[in-house]
Amino acid sequence: METSTAAFLQAVGLQKRPPQGFLEEVNDQFTMGYKKRITLFALFLLVGLALCFLSTMVLFSPRSFAKFYTLGTVCILCSTFFLMGPAKQFRTMFHPRPPANIDNDLPNIDGAPLMPLTT
Repeated sequence: METSTAAFLQAVGLQKRPPQGFLEEVNDQFTMGYKKRITLFALFLLVGLALCFLSTMVLFSPRSFAKFYTLGTVCILCSTFFLMGPAKQFRTMFHPRPPANIDNDLPNIDGAPLMPLTT
């Protein structure tokens, strides 16, 4: 009876199970809940967007522009790590095949300048 109650409380999340080794202890430290992931995503996205916007303010100073724009882009990229996880994000980014919607949009791009003339 005692083990089933303890197992139920661990499954529901009301009681933590003791870590069995070093790797499980490290894993417990790095797990995040849904609310924390969304909060960090929003925070990194806003900081990245602010840095990219700030880079346009210093457009005529190339070094400052490069610093702000690069930091902003890195923050925006890191914000997606909180949603997907870094491993899945890199697998998706470096997938050898382009997304399917690019193939569908190419005819629209080629014919777009001629569309007003066809009416």
